[in-house]
Amino acid sequence: MLTDNSHDNFEIFLQQVVSTGSVWTLKNDEGFAVVGSERFPDGEVIPFWSEKSFVEAVLSDDWESFEVVEIALEGFVEEWLEGMHEDEFLVGINWTEDLEGVEIEPMDLADQIDSLLDDIE
Repeated sequence: MLTDNSHDNFEIFLQQVVSTGSVWTLKNDEGFAVVGSERFPDGEVIPFWSEKSFVEAVLSDDWESFEVVEIALEGFVEEWLEGMHEDEFLVGINWTEDLEGVEIEPMDLADQIDSLLDDIE
């Protein structure tokens, strides 16, 4: 279960995605969910969650047309985060039902995930 603390939710994300090997996001006929950044006025964020139920909790109002999509962690780190970096998107992590949470640079997130994966090996 997510908390009211964005930092704690970020830590939950890291532990769960490394453990399960999956991340979750939202997609509809127009593409993946993209939201304006709270950190950077002109920035855009693609949100991701570490558990399907966390994503399902935000499927209301503007996001009712979206479906939940699972992405393998390896592809997320090697393709998604690199592409998001090149396209100047931020990554939203385990946002709450109020769409509040951490926004992080894609390569910073990749480094943290890679570090955790290295610790396991």
